[in-house]
Amino acid sequence: MIREQPDPDFSCPGHVPQRQLRETHLPIRDSTLAPRTRGWADRLPGQRIIAQAAAWYRARTRHSDMQAVTLQQITDYEAPS
Repeated sequence: MIREQPDPDFSCPGHVPQRQLRETHLPIRDSTLAPRTRGWADRLPGQRIIAQAAAWYRARTRHSDMQAVTLQQITDYEAPS
């Protein structure tokens, strides 16, 4: 996680502050551990996952019936390829 830090030069007249970022001291999750130790593999290709998430958010912004959208996505996911 990255947290914004104030620019130390913010008090200079006419200075436009730039963001300074630093990492927090949170534990990092290693996403490669599951495939290596448990034989886990993605069931959907990355592009399809992104497309499904984008479709869900588009439906939400259109005030669609989100239960119906979600259930349809689950049905599509569970259908044989």
